[in-house]
Amino acid sequence: MNIAIDRRFMMRHPAHVIALGFGAGLSLWAPGTVGTLWAWASFVVLHLYFDAVQLAWLIGLSLPLGWWASTVTARNLGVSDPGNIVWDEIVAFWLVLWLAPPFSLRQLFSQLPLQQQPF
Repeated sequence: MNIAIDRRFMMRHPAHVIALGFGAGLSLWAPGTVGTLWAWASFVVLHLYFDAVQLAWLIGLSLPLGWWASTVTARNLGVSDPGNIVWDEIVAFWLVLWLAPPFSLRQLFSQLPLQQQPF
């Protein structure tokens, strides 16, 4: 079965919207990478409105929701593991950002030795 994964397909079912990462999975170039970038940007916005406990609930509820949405979308595509389904990347990256606050990453990068490159 050869189904075009485009905006029309995504809008046919709410599960498609979720599984395709609200459009990130429609990218022709590295949909998983685009999904990760979308996860980073959306987490920054979510972090403005939700505290750590609310984010934990959001991430926890996103897992079964994404499982359902990904199953429905894969079934409708007729493919067992389509690369356009990026919800797993999104939720995984939310989890990483939730567990490793920005100050931890700042401390990690401040410890790396920077070498001057000759021009």
